[in-house]
Amino acid sequence: MPDSFFLNSPLPRVQSFVRDFEQVFGSSPGFVEAQAYDTALMLFHLVNRAEVRSRLALRTALSGVRNFPGVTGLSSFDETGDVDKQIYLLKIRGDEFVQIRP
Repeated sequence: MPDSFFLNSPLPRVQSFVRDFEQVFGSSPGFVEAQAYDTALMLFHLVNRAEVRSRLALRTALSGVRNFPGVTGLSSFDETGDVDKQIYLLKIRGDEFVQIRP
């Protein structure tokens, strides 16, 4: 079963995000919170580059993003601005979902 955000992922970046989110907000994050986190992290990363000083430069930098390691999976953008995401693949083991990819 595909999923765009898996709260119980064994990936360290996901575990860290979930732990920090729960500590600050007192509840578990969902897909919207994870997507917002990845978006902000990616933008902060890009705008701190010396060459990104305008909207056009940011757009160009975004189109060059390849395999950005977010909590919602790896993200890349093509020349038209469409995102290509590596989503989580889950299966049921017993009475719970477990991650089988990535």
